[in-house]
Amino acid sequence: MNYNVCPRCHSKFYAALTETDVNCPFCGYLHTGSERRGRKRAQISRSCDVLLGGVKIPAMTIDVSANGLALELKEDIELAVNDTLEVRVHDFDIDTESNVVWVRKGDNAYTSFGVSFVE
Repeated sequence: MNYNVCPRCHSKFYAALTETDVNCPFCGYLHTGSERRGRKRAQISRSCDVLLGGVKIPAMTIDVSANGLALELKEDIELAVNDTLEVRVHDFDIDTESNVVWVRKGDNAYTSFGVSFVE
C-alpha cells in the first residue's frame, strides 16, 4: 500500500497501486500527474460570483492558474462543457468571460467545474 495526499483537498489516503490514476476518496479529485492547462495551478480558495444567464450564483475557487479556474458551487446547476459564463473573483480583480471545460456533480448537490478564460 502506498500513502497519497490529494493535491486538491490535502486529505491523506492509501492506495494499492501508484502506476494508475486514483481518485481521492474524500473529494473525488483525479490526479493524473499531467497538467492539462499548461500552466501551474495554485490551490487558492476565495469566494466569487458566477453569472450564468443573468443570474448571479455564489461560488468558491478551488484552484487558480493564469488562464483558468476550478470552481465549486453549493448547488446543483445544469452546466455543460463549452457553456459561456462570467466569473468575478473580487480578491484577484478577475472579472472575465469564461468557457466551461469540465463539470463534475458531487454529493449533497455540489457542482464542481473548470473554466478557461476567453482571450
